[in-house]
Amino acid sequence: MFFAIIKALEAIGVDSKKIRIVGDPGLLLSANSVVDKKEKIIGVNWGTTYNRLYGGNELAVEDALASACKKLIQQGYKIAIYLVWGSDKASCQRLFDKINDPEHVVFDEKLYKEQELMTILSRYTMTINFKLHANILSLAAGVPCVALGYRFKVFDLAYSLGLEKCVVSPDSLTLEKDVLSRIAYIETNYDDILSQYKESENLYKPYLIEPFQKKYFKP
Repeated sequence: MFFAIIKALEAIGVDSKKIRIVGDPGLLLSANSVVDKKEKIIGVNWGTTYNRLYGGNELAVEDALASACKKLIQQGYKIAIYLVWGSDKASCQRLFDKINDPEHVVFDEKLYKEQELMTILSRYTMTINFKLHANILSLAAGVPCVALGYRFKVFDLAYSLGLEKCVVSPDSLTLEKDVLSRIAYIETNYDDILSQYKESENLYKPYLIEPFQKKYFKP
């Protein structure tokens, strides 16, 4: 919501030159342990917002995602479904069942701490993520991602990182095609995407740390 807030402040007369975007606190994450050798695996984070998403139809998104995963398997990828919230388990299990290919798909039901999860994600080629911070965990682990922009905050985060080309809207009538096109984009621009994230990380980290270093907040 960074850019929306700026526009709102400008509308009430605030000088935009005095507004600083400091980035998402998740940008302070850095992986303690990263696996250098990537496997041809796409991590898929799925879950629920109880249909509070663009388009209002999680099952339609789930169907498109399952179909996209089947095509990615045909391209030689394996799929690893993972969750970041306990309430997402049923949705992930349903996605696993819809893909219906246990030889090429695994569903890890365990909820990991962030460092544990980043170590796991670092083995993958890329990820497709529903929940917002699954994208930052992936990028912090050195793994590009396709973000499912279920709400405005996902698009806002992507734009703040300069990675808006990696987002898809779940209300798209061509969602499966959109996901596959973003996968192809990542394959072609892999190193550039990671460099762009690192550049954004280096930009925002000092801003995020500054209030604590200079003790702007009173105890």
